[in-house]
Amino acid sequence: IEKWLSLFRQELEEMDEDRVKAEGAAVVAQLTEKDMKLSHSVGRAWGEISTRETHPDKALCWDRLERIADAIRKEPDLKKKIVEKWDEWFCGDSRGMVAWIWEGGEEGKQEFEKRKGTAGILSSREEVLETKQKFAKYDN
Repeated sequence: IEKWLSLFRQELEEMDEDRVKAEGAAVVAQLTEKDMKLSHSVGRAWGEISTRETHPDKALCWDRLERIADAIRKEPDLKKKIVEKWDEWFCGDSRGMVAWIWEGGEEGKQEFEKRKGTAGILSSREEVLETKQKFAKYDN
């Protein structure tokens, strides 16, 4: 995965401006596409609810996709912004997350108890929710 991330970053760097603009326009078109079915409208509404993005007054942010589309349209140097975000999110001090489900009877339980409480081991629902909230801040 790390190698692919590095290779794709290089591909982004080498991408010409016309292609970046075309890709940006395609993303804007997808984000602003009108829903043709009720199920799509419902899915989009639930998507907005599940992002939990709110305005300062704690109201749900129903125009999130439109704001993203506007930001893409108005970005004067889209390629530079994409590469910056790529570096921020995927390069440098990258983090990986692995989920283990302990099994194996008593032996598996002993292994879990041995690792419980060490850095990077989530052992309760509360720890999982806390980690999920921390990751949510990177969903910009």
